[in-house]
Amino acid sequence: MPVPANIFLYRLIHKDNLEHILSTQKLVCPNHPERSQNYRSIGETELIRLRSTRSLPISPGGSFRNYVSFYLGPRPVMLYAIKNGFNVERLPQEEIIYLISTFERVQTHRCQFVFSDGHGYAAFTGWYNKPEDFKEVDWSVVNSNRWNDTDDDPDRKRRKQAEFLIHHEISISIIERISVFNQKSLNFVNNLMIRYSKNRSILTDINTSLYY
Repeated sequence: MPVPANIFLYRLIHKDNLEHILSTQKLVCPNHPERSQNYRSIGETELIRLRSTRSLPISPGGSFRNYVSFYLGPRPVMLYAIKNGFNVERLPQEEIIYLISTFERVQTHRCQFVFSDGHGYAAFTGWYNKPEDFKEVDWSVVNSNRWNDTDDDPDRKRRKQAEFLIHHEISISIIERISVFNQKSLNFVNNLMIRYSKNRSILTDINTSLYY
């Protein structure tokens, strides 16, 4: 599959983190001095710990904790694990929301970024920081609903989890859309958007196709 004309970026957060993001008008990396002290993590605790000690082999460098992380495709493996409680806290999908941006927005904001061709912690995953290297991503797998490894393709799960990382911090204006699982979640998001009215340019919707 060729590189998509419009590359979408997907960040998953627990809904409890949204108010802090809207109130501060930015997304920040885990090492940021303004990171919320009440940030609710939804990832695998041990993997988060391991990633915090690993340096990225490409400019601008630093560890994973120096970046705001996005997925290059929807329905990530992590969300499936959260839904089913596989090595993570089991949570209803209505508590998980998507912050969606595009690579075009990243370029407009002149962000420093890196991206991978698979799961960021895998030893043989490739890392890149130039747009022409998006061809190294397996877009057919990244955007597929099927990602389990098979005898014919024992590396599909790794490739599905390709990541896009933005260095240090980014303005909330980089987010184009917030997508949620159901009406209850949408009401929650919209009430916060009204409270923090500066964010009215961000669209909100229910999109069950992004969930399991």
